[in-house]
Amino acid sequence: IGTISPQTTHVVKATCRAISSGDVRWNAIASSIDVARAESAVDTRINESALHARFVQPPQTARIGDEVAYTFEVENTGTTPLYDVAITDQFSDGLSHVDGLTSPIRRTFGTLAPGETKGAVVQFRVRRAGTLQQRVDVTSSDGQSASVETSLEASGAAPVSPNTSSTGTTDSVIEVHLIGDTQRQLGEDAKFTVTVQNKSERTLTNVQVALRFDPAMPPVQASGGHRVDSGQLVWLIESLAPMATERRAMECRCERGAAQAETKVVVTAAENIRVEDTVNTVILSDSAVPPSDDRGTLTNQLQLRIHDLRDPVRIGQRTTYTILVKNDRATSDRSISLTIEVSKNLNVEALESSLVVLKQSPDGRNLTLTTIKELRPGESFREIRLEVTAKGPKRDGSVKVTAKSELNPQGVFATETTTLLME
Repeated sequence: IGTISPQTTHVVKATCRAISSGDVRWNAIASSIDVARAESAVDTRINESALHARFVQPPQTARIGDEVAYTFEVENTGTTPLYDVAITDQFSDGLSHVDGLTSPIRRTFGTLAPGETKGAVVQFRVRRAGTLQQRVDVTSSDGQSASVETSLEASGAAPVSPNTSSTGTTDSVIEVHLIGDTQRQLGEDAKFTVTVQNKSERTLTNVQVALRFDPAMPPVQASGGHRVDSGQLVWLIESLAPMATERRAMECRCERGAAQAETKVVVTAAENIRVEDTVNTVILSDSAVPPSDDRGTLTNQLQLRIHDLRDPVRIGQRTTYTILVKNDRATSDRSISLTIEVSKNLNVEALESSLVVLKQSPDGRNLTLTTIKELRPGESFREIRLEVTAKGPKRDGSVKVTAKSELNPQGVFATETTTLLME
């Protein structure tokens, strides 16, 4: 160190990585001409983390414009609960989150019981070529942590097939899809997502996405970067590259009953382009009774509801099913298991839930999810969203969900059928 002046301090920092558990003693010894020896010590205990994180079959390659999904799981391998488990997801600028979220994304898993595993799915659009990385860091309130990384190699834009059919609301240059909830109860939130794709070989400029909401359900949350203008949310996309896709999302609160609450998107561009799409939502008041069907809702028992966000759907087009599980009893229900059966006319694309797929059939259409530990009286499990693509050749497709629990060992089920439109 050399000379240290009177009443001054010199600091030496050492940064180390723990590679095994155990107790370590750190000794600092200083000596000089004036002082023969001075020393201090500190003990550090290194615990092996009970938090384990992993990606489940992450994508390895993609092309610019592709949509990719990452599933990651977090497991408590210890013998005691882990509290306030938090996730931080960092990703390269070449990945654009489909709902407009920016890096890092932060979310919480709450309490993780011994042996319990929770997971999540995040979806991105590939924006540039190269090595695109993603890192997930997990922490708990007692200081335990885990990290996991993955990367994919992105190449140039995917070729456009001359036989590709247009779906949704389109012209020869741009394609627009608006999907959202078609039925909601008073006080519930309705979710809407608009997808805009440049189908041409030239860059579009000053693309404006105007999402108009009904007065019966004002927005409570939306993708960043918007402005509010005359009863609508407006986003400006300065340029949209060939075959590039942008998504914007809006969540609205159903504040009063309505037979037909209209949500409309109008997309314009400087190149004299205007395209629009519309979704109508029925808002049921507390006294309203939904149409009779086979959705399997049981009074004072385990409730199970499913509905599609777009019906009808063209062959090759996607739709999303939302699944809601609620304990409508005066007592808690436990060990609630869910299975999902998808008809052969639909292809499963993605599942968005805190539950993880425990088992999946070879064709991907039968899914068994991890168990919901407990639902307290009147408690609902966070909405599950299943995204599918209409395949055909039949003119309808269906999704059936079955739930079994300690108080409903025989199971309850709900089925939703969607009309498929042939080209």
